[in-house]
This record gives sequence, structure tokens and C-alpha cells, in this order.
Amino acid sequence: MVHAIEELFQRAEHRFCLIHLFDNFKLRYKKHDLRQQFWAIASSTNVWDFKRAMENLERANPKDRMKLIAAT
Repeated sequence: MVHAIEELFQRAEHRFCLIHLFDNFKLRYKKHDLRQQFWAIASSTNVWDFKRAMENLERANPKDRMKLIAAT
């Protein structure tokens, strides 16, 4: 669906609903601290804060690092 929208509305800005993304995230990751990290990333207002929040998420669960990055 994302590709169809991109093709039909080439100049439109695209965004994803964080509530829906978070619903999927919390199904896979049950730990409360990971959920807090998700919202820290989502609420980042600049690149520096975003990178710091991503690093904190990766440190919180290093064995699932790549899965977490993809999920956020």
C-alpha cells in the first residue's frame, strides 16, 4: 500500500501513525523500558536527541539490535 500511495501521490508528504506502530512494537517487545525508549525516539525533535535515543534503545537490548532498529 505504501508503494501505491507513493506512486499515486508523488508530492504528498507521508507519515505513519505512531499509535499503530507502537501497537506492533509492544506485541513483540514486552519490556517496559523498551516501550519508554520507543517514545523517546518518537518524540525526538532534533537529530542529536534522535541518535542518542536510538543508542539507548540499542544498549537496552543488544541481542535484538537490528530488529529494534527496524521496528522503530
